[in-house]
Amino acid sequence: AQWKDNVIFDGHGNDMPEWFQNIGYILSTSDFEGSHQAVAEGMASGAIPIILPWAGAETVYPKKYVYENLPEDFEAPIFDMAKSKSIMEYAKHHFTTSHMAQWKDNVIFDGHGNDMPEWFQNIGYILSTSDFEGSHQAVAEGMASGAIPIILPWAGAETVYPKKYVYENLPEDFEAPIFDMAKSKSIMEYAKHHFTTSH
Repeated sequence: AQWKDNVIFDGHGNDMPEWFQNIGYILSTSDFEGSHQAVAEGMASGAIPIILPWAGAETVYPKKYVYENLPEDFEAPIFDMAKSKSIMEYAKHHFTTSHMAQWKDNVIFDGHGNDMPEWFQNIGYILSTSDFEGSHQAVAEGMASGAIPIILPWAGAETVYPKKYVYENLPEDFEAPIFDMAKSKSIMEYAKHHFTTSH
C-alpha cells in the first residue's frame, strides 16, 4: 500500500527501446546478478542506472552508479539530457558488438523472440558463463530441448545441474562435447525428470 502511488506494473511488452524512451532511471536492486542485462539496455536508451552492490557490479558498470549504502532519504541523481547522452555513449562503447570484432564470425545476436521452444530446436549447446547465478533458468530450458549444457562453476551450479557439465577449468583450446542425438535425448529426459512438475 505504501508504494501504490510510486510503482506501476506495465506488463509484458515487445518493443523495449520504445518503452525505455519514457524511463529516466533503471534500478538494479538484486542481491545477486550475473550482469543484469536490463541495466545495459536502460543505459543504451539514456536511463541513469542506480545499482545496489551485488558482487561484480562495479566490474560491469561505472562505479559511480554502484551505491554501497543507500540512506532512507536517498535522492536519485538529477536527470538531464547531457548526462543521459553521456550514458548512452558509454553503453554504445561498452555494450555493443563493435568491440567484438574478433568474435564476429562466431557470435550471432538473434534479438528478442517469443517462441523459445522453436528457437531452441536450432541450438546444439547452451552456455552458462556467469560468475554468479540463482539457477540460470535458460540452461534448464535449453536442456529441455536437448541442448548440451556447458556451465562455468558459479556457486551452486553442481547442485542444480549434472556435475559432468560444470567445468571447473576451461583451457583455451577447450572443445565442446560432440553433439549426437542419443546424448541430446538423454539430456531431454534428464530435464523432463528434474525440471518439470511431474515429479
